[in-house]
Amino acid sequence: SVLGEVSPARKGLSTGDNGRFLRNPWEVRQHSPNWSPLVKGAEGKEWLEPVSEIISWRRDGLEMKSSIRSVLRNSQFYHVLGVAFSMIGSRFSARAHRTPSIFEGKGLSVFPDDIVAAVCSMNSSLSRNILESLNPGIGFEVGDVNRLPLFHIEKADEIFARVESAFSYHESHREPSV
Repeated sequence: SVLGEVSPARKGLSTGDNGRFLRNPWEVRQHSPNWSPLVKGAEGKEWLEPVSEIISWRRDGLEMKSSIRSVLRNSQFYHVLGVAFSMIGSRFSARAHRTPSIFEGKGLSVFPDDIVAAVCSMNSSLSRNILESLNPGIGFEVGDVNRLPLFHIEKADEIFARVESAFSYHESHREPSV
């Protein structure tokens, strides 16, 4: 099967005013219900999505929903764990949402039932070679990603657990980490 049949790529919101709606996590009170983690585009990030930015989501995003500059897409997938991938760059990579987040237009994501299997398959060298062959430029199109075959990765749970452990250790030593 191909990724688009199992879990098609989805595009998220556009704030229309990042200066108004986005912040770094350390700029607001920790665990504020008015702010949500945000998944953005991220060339070079792989395997797991760190919380690097947060988005104002007070009253279920009412302020953004009422702004004529904002565009909200696929909101039924906001705060649902998924796998984001980078559209821009010459090397394809995928990263699992570590926390339930909102995703934006450049943080395209898929929402498969088995996130571990999907992220391992998408980050396999075979998948990367296929996508880089389909689109040899400096970006990846949604249609190309939707055509990506899903490969069974032996011991995917063990691979992901090892990566997650290393990521957690790294994040615990990164000063601005959530």
